[in-house]
This record gives sequence, C-alpha cells and structure tokens, in this order.
Amino acid sequence: MATKSKAGAAMTRYEACDRIADEAGDANVLLKLTGYLNTSDKSDLEFFYYRAGYSLYPRRLYVAPSDTIINNGWDILRVRFDPDPQWLRKRNVRLVLTISKDNTGRMKVDSGVPGTMSDQIRGNR
Repeated sequence: MATKSKAGAAMTRYEACDRIADEAGDANVLLKLTGYLNTSDKSDLEFFYYRAGYSLYPRRLYVAPSDTIINNGWDILRVRFDPDPQWLRKRNVRLVLTISKDNTGRMKVDSGVPGTMSDQIRGNR
C-alpha cells in the first residue's frame, strides 16, 4: 500500500511538470529562483529542470544565460538568473515560473496563473 501511495506521488510530480508545456503554449519558459533555497533543494530543483525541459521540447526552459553550462541542481542554485523584459521578449518567453519556499520550508513552484501548478512539483513527499 505504501508503494502505491509513493508511486502516486511520483506520478503527480511528473504530471505537474508535464503541465508546464500546456501552460506555456507555443512560448518558452523562464525558471526564476526567489528567496533562500539551499543544498537540500538541489534534487527537487534538478528533477524539475530536467523533466520540465523534456516536456517543453522543442521549446526552451531558461534558467541561465545561454553561455552557462547547467549540469545539475547546484549549477541552477549558483546562477540565480533574472533577465530583463527585453531579453525575455527576444526569446519568446511568456511564462515565468518562480521557485521559492512555502511557510513550512518546502520548495514550491508557482506560475503566477491562478489555479495552476503551485507546489505540486514536490509530489507531497
């Protein structure tokens, strides 16, 4: 029974990441970090980055300038990318996802669109 529950939570994480493609439409996406995220958030951030990037293809998920190499969650935590509106327009970025901490200290993802995404990426683990 515990296995089913854990598998269900994992599917929720995948499905939440996959919904980004629907929310983005034909646009690219920016992933922005706010507040204090620490090394314990690295694996959730890494999962989110790779799964969302996969779901968006051929569109792009931007987390850093194009000349920055991203291999893992550490690289994303280190960069803290915050481009200006002109940069976003030039690259057809029309959805900005914000990753922060909720009031319990857990990582949450918000698209700023009411009724979507929120903190479901964590899969309630």
